[in-house]
Amino acid sequence: MVSISTAFAPPLRLIAPFFIAGALFYLMSIVALAAVALPLHWLDLRWVGVVHLYLVGFVMMSIVGALAQLIPVLIEREHCCVALYGAAFVLMVLGILGLFGGFWYEAALLPYSGLLLIVAFGLIAFDLLISAKKSLLKHFSAGAIGWMSLLLLVGSIIGFVMALGLGAGADVAVMELIDTHIVVLFGALLALAYGVAQVLLPMFALAHGFDAHPNRTALRTLIVGVGLYALGAAAVGLGPILCSVGLHLYQAGLMYAKRIRKERDIWFASLLFAYAALALSLLGALWGLLLADAQLLLAASVLFGLGFLGFLISGHLYKIIPFLVWFERFSPLVGKQKVPMLHEMVPHRAAWFGFGYASIGTVLLVLGVALGSEALIFGGVSALFVGGLFLLSNLVWMLRFNKGAEDAG
Repeated sequence: MVSISTAFAPPLRLIAPFFIAGALFYLMSIVALAAVALPLHWLDLRWVGVVHLYLVGFVMMSIVGALAQLIPVLIEREHCCVALYGAAFVLMVLGILGLFGGFWYEAALLPYSGLLLIVAFGLIAFDLLISAKKSLLKHFSAGAIGWMSLLLLVGSIIGFVMALGLGAGADVAVMELIDTHIVVLFGALLALAYGVAQVLLPMFALAHGFDAHPNRTALRTLIVGVGLYALGAAAVGLGPILCSVGLHLYQAGLMYAKRIRKERDIWFASLLFAYAALALSLLGALWGLLLADAQLLLAASVLFGLGFLGFLISGHLYKIIPFLVWFERFSPLVGKQKVPMLHEMVPHRAAWFGFGYASIGTVLLVLGVALGSEALIFGGVSALFVGGLFLLSNLVWMLRFNKGAEDAG
């Protein structure tokens, strides 16, 4: 298990807005999805707008907030430029709203919004590189986050070039860049998942003594596959990418097999659902490629986004946020008065309700997309919206938790 220190964590007030904004964008993406014309199609700009609202708004907002805390405790150094996260937050919010408006209403907004996001991600990458320095080579997780930052910037730049074609009339072969844009950003998200899993899964499950080589090989294989795909060897690059996912699934299995903490809490259930979704989305994508079935590929993509990324993030938020709140508000009170346990800082009943609605909604939506059923799609959207409301209210509840600290005050 990786040893980490909490002495260099940034203040909660800097991180909390990322999590709240992420949950709000999650809800907005679900509401917007209900307004997209059916059947869903890859090239429908409204669908593309929903995808960006979810991936950049919910996924990346939540990831940046988590990384702001994870990076310094992993490398045991403070952020070199912690104030950059405040600027990045504002730029990300404006860029996300602009992207959505560009895809739905006015394409001229797309280049400006893309530029805002590139600057935001550039600020975060700059802070990472300056703060981590040699740690990028020493720590697997820090190195994986470094690769994520590089791929994210490359994918964002490709997206910006595409935005110039869509919104500014530039002579850009947009259709030829779509696949590369998707695969590079897919690689960025997977690289991050590999790096974060190497730290958080063993830490929260108390796993020791497992072989970490599969994950390291998975990251190298992923970078090779994404690089080959981006350079034009798409058919050759897909093989290493798929092998990489398989290796990471094997690594996750090794970690779970060595876990000491056996409780099946909301975190465990969320990650179980997430990794099942990752495996099924991989199989669905392979099947869709073999059959040249665009709807099946779309369903596999929805399962990856909502099932894997969505549950991976939401499950970890129920661990990360109580820890951040406890460390900032209650650790100074240790030895002076009774302080709450971390599990007391999670609204368990509401968390399970949110998990239930989100899991049912994900299954219904994926089936609806695969089968072309409007009834299943709207049923899935409705359940996901309720699950999103639970997630937002639970995040606010945990961030505001102050029992005991108020009494001390």
